[in-house]
Amino acid sequence: MLLVAAGYPFKRIVGVEFAKELHNIAVRNIQCFRGRCLCNRIESIHADALAFGVPMDPLVIFLHNPLRPLVPLMEEISLSLIAFPRDVWLV
Repeated sequence: MLLVAAGYPFKRIVGVEFAKELHNIAVRNIQCFRGRCLCNRIESIHADALAFGVPMDPLVIFLHNPLRPLVPLMEEISLSLIAFPRDVWLV
């Protein structure tokens, strides 16, 4: 999904992956990517999404097979939006 997002003019693209093996695959894919790229700041971070925190910028959040239970992450996003109102798209 990070490389699909690279085809759009985002300011920054960040993937947060809890599984080390999947994070390593994402890093290799980013390094080898030669497709259409409108964003030059693409990174994968090996972390728990709750520990990573919610960036204060406008966001598009894409969750694929997210952590269980999902409620703590949704609470974290909600609290962030209350503290710093901004546009957020949740996919």
